[in-house]
Amino acid sequence: MKLKGRVKSIPMMAVLCVFAAGLVAVLPLRTYQLMRLIEPETGFYASSSATIPALYILLAVLTAMLVALSYLSGRVPLRILRGKNIGLGVISLLFSISLVLDAISQTENFLNILSERNTIALQQTTSVFAYLIKTGGFALIFEALFAVLGCVYFLFFGYHYITNKLDFSQFKILAVAPLCWAMARMIFRFSRTINFKNVSELLLELFMLAAMLLFFLNFARVCSRVDDRGVMWSLYGFGLPAALFGLTCSVPRLVLIVIGRSSQLTAQSPFELCDLIASILILFVLTQAAFSPLRKSKSIV
Repeated sequence: MKLKGRVKSIPMMAVLCVFAAGLVAVLPLRTYQLMRLIEPETGFYASSSATIPALYILLAVLTAMLVALSYLSGRVPLRILRGKNIGLGVISLLFSISLVLDAISQTENFLNILSERNTIALQQTTSVFAYLIKTGGFALIFEALFAVLGCVYFLFFGYHYITNKLDFSQFKILAVAPLCWAMARMIFRFSRTINFKNVSELLLELFMLAAMLLFFLNFARVCSRVDDRGVMWSLYGFGLPAALFGLTCSVPRLVLIVIGRSSQLTAQSPFELCDLIASILILFVLTQAAFSPLRKSKSIV
């Protein structure tokens, strides 16, 4: 089906090249900021630098370009491919593991919030329900729950690509779990006590989660075959910005850990493996759909 406004001369390779070029420019900027400009106690910039507006302008321009080029491209695949694909299967299983780790981490955070509430209750009357709402504890419960359900879904997803068995399109309810997981993570960041000095890290995380939320929404529609006509462009339009922000948040933090400077990371914005693996998974899905030949009709979702 041809959509009005599509331009056949814009191949997906060009869109992916824009993403790659932008990533090469963004990652050194953000790594430099974490090493030289960010206060570990607050997550805010300790001093002014030309890299600050440069980073935000670059991310904004790249996001606009990726969304626009994905929408306008007449070369967007009609479906994501099915069939044996070991690479995609393995990264799906790794993402499942990272979701389990996130569920464990957020469960520990929830227990810490309960412990803090018990300490406060000795000094003043505060109900558990009110305290959990105020601190975002309920969002942590749902994040852990949907992380586990998302893990189950991507186990099925990865199993299909490793063995070429199991039709994951039948798990329509489970397909929504990654979307709800991203939503719960975003709600927690809005619920927790926020100081404007945390905007440096928090702002990037919120944009990452917003893009991931939109990607997983359309990913669920495509994989479940639910009102998926003309949806594939949005996997690229939202998926590439999600991967861009995800790598921008996770890779510089990982670099600081590797070089032994993890103490410079903000306590509320640690390195989270799920962000890194989710970004890689998105790139795997999009590149496989863009470059794998459509050899057999039965290999298409």
